[in-house]
Amino acid sequence: MISRASAIVVAGGKSSRLGQDKRLLRLFSSRTLLEETVLRLSTLTDDVVVVVSSQSVDLEGLSAKIVQDPVPGAGPLNALYAGLMAAEHEYAIAVACDMPFLSTTLLRGLLDLPRDYDALVPRRSDGTLETLHAVYRKTCLEAIRRRLDAGRFKLAALLDDLTVRFVDEPWLRQYDPQLRSLLNVNTPEDLENVKDLA
Repeated sequence: MISRASAIVVAGGKSSRLGQDKRLLRLFSSRTLLEETVLRLSTLTDDVVVVVSSQSVDLEGLSAKIVQDPVPGAGPLNALYAGLMAAEHEYAIAVACDMPFLSTTLLRGLLDLPRDYDALVPRRSDGTLETLHAVYRKTCLEAIRRRLDAGRFKLAALLDDLTVRFVDEPWLRQYDPQLRSLLNVNTPEDLENVKDLA
């Protein structure tokens, strides 16, 4: 079933800690990690937006709307702003491009919750917030713009300015018992861990 929500893929990072472009990793099939992410999100929504930096690889043929990050280097907060601006729907699920076990079951569960928030954010038992595995409303745009104009780029700090609904670990584990959907690939160690799990 297609949700009345968009999907935003933040895909503009430099992958400096990993040492290679994480978007181009081929972990489980002939598809790249970015292609796999877009494919999974396409089962949830008719509007997938990929936000890239100016130093992007060739993404021709990707079944998504490609949006240029207007201020490369300003981090995920700026990418979220660009993605929400381009999104067709009022709400959008936002994910990083480096989540190889992205669970459409969990994402659908998040999208099915009552939409009484500016941001819906998973929260682990240790308090860690998953701000790039979350749902945002276009009402966030003004708060994001103020922070960008002030040079305050930390995505988690944006939540101080919003009406936020947190989704805690017990609820998340109903849909993804091992929370693999939240795993990402930032370092060579992360990559080895993902290969072991696969």
